Amino acid sequence: EIVDWVLHSEELDGYRRRNPEVRVCRDLIQRCICPCIKAAKTAECACPICFDFRSRLKVFNKCMVSIRKDNPCGCCLPESKFVEATKNSTLFCRNVCCAKEKFPGLEMPHNKGFTPSFFPLRCVVDEKTCPHDHTEPCVKCGLDRITPESCPNLTGEKLQTPVTWQKRSIELYRVKNGSYREKEVLHDYSGTIGELWTEIQERYQFFMYHRWTVDWQRWAFKREIATFDGEEEILVLCDFAAQFKMHGVATKTCETGQTCNEYVCLVLYKPKMCTDLEERPVLCDYIRIWSSVGSSPNFHHQALHDIARRYKTDDLVPGLKRIRVWSDGDRTAYKGHSQFGRQAHWPQPPVSKPNQKNGKEDCAGIEILHRTFPGHHACGPQDNAGKDPRIAMERSIGFARSMNVYSYHECLNWCERNMKTPSERHSHEGTWGCNGKFVWMAYSDGAKEDEHRDKYTHLDMRYKKYQPIKGSNELYMFDATDKLEPIMETRFVLCTCDPCISRNFHQCYFAHIVGPVKRHSCHHLQTDTLRATMKKRKENREARQVRINNPRL
Repeated sequence: EIVDWVLHSEELDGYRRRNPEVRVCRDLIQRCICPCIKAAKTAECACPICFDFRSRLKVFNKCMVSIRKDNPCGCCLPESKFVEATKNSTLFCRNVCCAKEKFPGLEMPHNKGFTPSFFPLRCVVDEKTCPHDHTEPCVKCGLDRITPESCPNLTGEKLQTPVTWQKRSIELYRVKNGSYREKEVLHDYSGTIGELWTEIQERYQFFMYHRWTVDWQRWAFKREIATFDGEEEILVLCDFAAQFKMHGVATKTCETGQTCNEYVCLVLYKPKMCTDLEERPVLCDYIRIWSSVGSSPNFHHQALHDIARRYKTDDLVPGLKRIRVWSDGDRTAYKGHSQFGRQAHWPQPPVSKPNQKNGKEDCAGIEILHRTFPGHHACGPQDNAGKDPRIAMERSIGFARSMNVYSYHECLNWCERNMKTPSERHSHEGTWGCNGKFVWMAYSDGAKEDEHRDKYTHLDMRYKKYQPIKGSNELYMFDATDKLEPIMETRFVLCTCDPCISRNFHQCYFAHIVGPVKRHSCHHLQTDTLRATMKKRKENREARQVRINNPRL
């Protein structure tokens, strides 16, 4: 699968165009794969949709191979589409769907000879898939069209063959404060091959739809990097890194360290013009922010405000009018009413603090174009950027070079002392190599218990309520450009054809796929006091605990 991906990639196509004398074959690509790369024993940070379907397909294929060995049939020959489709998920999509279609108009500026291709959206949607009001399901393909109708191995007693696969169930687990939380856990499930086959039939369409959105958004991400306007725009790739557990050089038995949160923002700016055969170089800064506050919309927007001020007032991008943001699809930080409401107010002219009304705190006179990746598919350079300082601090503590790191303030100080600039021991190549600066910051929650609160920006911890966007979990493009009203423009996925880049959506080449641009009002409804906010959070935690302890209520 790695070899297939490389052979069909835009990167290899561009390389071959620049080096026409080079000959590439499957064996050569295979030999280029480092022998250290082994199949993972456990899938870390795995997408549950992809993992669940692929694991079922793998078990089904293994079981059917055994059944066919003992009971060969003429309808399941090795070259049949059905047999090939069950070998892996890549072959499954290739045999179940209609052939991929080319999408002229989405070529990279530096490689216009390579036209991307995707499976037709109509082949991966059904009546239950949302949103699909602009696409009718395909009637020419599907799993039922390649499944042998009268195969003796898919009927009768053979479907009662026992088999074991993994299924998810809700489990309760106890956290350190003694309360219980719900968690989905994989367990071995013993059933029949018939049950497993039924689950594959029920899940395959949504799996292919999910993979389609992943492939489409990834290409849109690459194309937006290659086309953003360096005079008026910057592009920010952001993510809340895994929590850092702070501790000293020695810990007591059963000691649990405090946690510190890190927000990672990789900023691209000042792209340079180059020939049509070369990918344009850009400057990339790594901005990382420490805080005791967890992932939240207020954290995200405070970071964007500081980024906007830095790049506009420091003459890095003096004409800054627009920020293009890419993130994962976390519902808490990026896809809730609080995030959309704040974003919708950004384009409005800024209001001085004495004259600010509730809800107007985020007005900045800058457009925010936010795009999200499908869930569990946002891994990238931001993960490495967030991991590096955590690992470095762990090593420093382990070798007794640092005695203790017990607060976000100490995390910041350590990073400023020991990671001032990108390493000079190696070059920082590629789009996301840090050829710019390391920027370290910190935010306080403003609580009296924080002895360092006077040194850092305070996050606004008040609860703010805005009009929500219905169905936002299945949308991947959110634009705030209206300078008069808090309006959000949404679309099923991001289109990067030339008219859409120029915001002439009525001329979109692929409107039949990405759908129309819909406008949503995100007016401010309510701002609670800080005391009321803390009380509400406590009540929500208690109510949640009651539901867990009494599932029948």
